[in-house]
Amino acid sequence: MQLVTLLQPLLVIAIGMSLLDLPAGAPHLLAGALLVVAVAVGLWGTRDAPVAPT
Repeated sequence: MQLVTLLQPLLVIAIGMSLLDLPAGAPHLLAGALLVVAVAVGLWGTRDAPVAPT
């Protein structure tokens, strides 16, 4: 989960790029892919946890 926290600024950069209509180059796409991997790794342990208590 710490990796997700460390990569959170990349999400802010991506949102800023989309709001300001800036082009996305190869480094930006690589950073986005790393963010997706980080979220998947961070959430892997919670995949069997219920969303809401029943």
